[in-house]
Amino acid sequence: MKHIDVAAPTLVLLDWPPEEQFIGKYNKLGVNYTVTTRWSGLLTPPHGTTVDDMLQVGEQLLISLGDSNCSGPEWLHIEQLGTVEQLQKHLSNHGFGQYVWAVASLPETDWDLVAQELLEHTPALVWPRQKDVSDTQVIRASVGKHWQALPQHIAHAYRQHLSGVGLSHDDDLGPLATVRVAWHDKDWQAFCRRRASTVLRAPDEMTYKERA
Repeated sequence: MKHIDVAAPTLVLLDWPPEEQFIGKYNKLGVNYTVTTRWSGLLTPPHGTTVDDMLQVGEQLLISLGDSNCSGPEWLHIEQLGTVEQLQKHLSNHGFGQYVWAVASLPETDWDLVAQELLEHTPALVWPRQKDVSDTQVIRASVGKHWQALPQHIAHAYRQHLSGVGLSHDDDLGPLATVRVAWHDKDWQAFCRRRASTVLRAPDEMTYKERA
């Protein structure tokens, strides 16, 4: 199975799952490739931050992911996601890039703003594919069990789900098909760092956010 990385900004990331997009008339990208979704904030940082800021967040996250005690993401409770302000208050007690954050069920409103805030704290994020989640505990257990094999196991579970092949040989893998991730690792960090050191822009190529 061939691997492909797809980088996208927050709104595209949330609304346009790359593995669900069609190539040609009939085949979804996730059928033919193991798709790893990346957040493009390390390439084009959000307003108020710099490339160096985001790369530092990425470096810290790699340290956290390499910690032998790391056995999964930190799951946020729905009350912590009620408003962006509530989330900011919670995140203020945690260092940038020290955790992979996970959401078991989506907030009723402002998910795009909440996701943006989370992605600025960590380039790796786990969230449900659909708004309606029947059993959040099952999702948490599955993500925890297969943590060391993420994100590849998520792509595998999604491909099995599309094909209609049962997952009875591993009942804990099936729920991974209902989860999405924006994933960070050493290869993505290295790519972003190389690009940051080689890409130069003329003043008229700067975005309005960069000029502000």
